[in-house]
Amino acid sequence: MIFQDIVFWMLAVLAIVAALGVVLVKDLFRAALLLVVVFIAVAGFFV
Repeated sequence: MIFQDIVFWMLAVLAIVAALGVVLVKDLFRAALLLVVVFIAVAGFFV
């Protein structure tokens, strides 16, 4: 159970930081890459 909690919190922090990066970054290409990271992190919640 502790392993699942650690993975959840790692994915949660990754998703939040990447989402903030999408909003704050100036370059459109990097924002798109960060959005892909957000999608992958959120998909990890359902695995």
